[in-house]
Amino acid sequence: MDGKMKILLDRLEIEKDHYNYFTKARLLKIKVKSSIKECYIYIKNEDMFDPSLIMELDMKKELIAPNFNKVEIIYQFVNKNNEVYLSYFPSVLEHVKDKLRVLEIYKDKLSLENNKLVLIANNKVEEAKLGNALEEINHIYHNLGYTEEISLLYREEHLVLDEIKKSLDDSLANAAELKKEKTPPTEEVKKRF
Repeated sequence: MDGKMKILLDRLEIEKDHYNYFTKARLLKIKVKSSIKECYIYIKNEDMFDPSLIMELDMKKELIAPNFNKVEIIYQFVNKNNEVYLSYFPSVLEHVKDKLRVLEIYKDKLSLENNKLVLIANNKVEEAKLGNALEEINHIYHNLGYTEEISLLYREEHLVLDEIKKSLDDSLANAAELKKEKTPPTEEVKKRF
């Protein structure tokens, strides 16, 4: 583990048994803007951290500069995985709960489409609320190392259900076609016996 990283973990009071997650991590720099009391901590790691580890670092980051107005951790992950970025979403929602109010209805609104993260609103109210939080959500994801912009799509619920039904119908048609191909004609079966 990087020596500077160990000092940071000690300062953040991270549990010693969690240190093994940081064996390849490096503390790149700590940028302090004293005049406006802001602190930015840059961490690089081979693989993405587990969501619970990100939450722990986020909860304890204020210990670095307790009298500052803002303390942010900016991650640089070498091996990025969009599925892991999806798993960060419940933590991200916690940061924007004042704009969304009821978080439960938004927990499944982030999805992958064409290998990009998108927010999907099913009605105008969701679209407005997610739209108000979108800039902050993008900022948090950029700090987590996600380089794309997350977009907001509006899809009415009945359209989503139609898409699911069409997908199921296509899957059933493909299954029936495969079954036909694998089932030999009855005359061939009779000739074998």
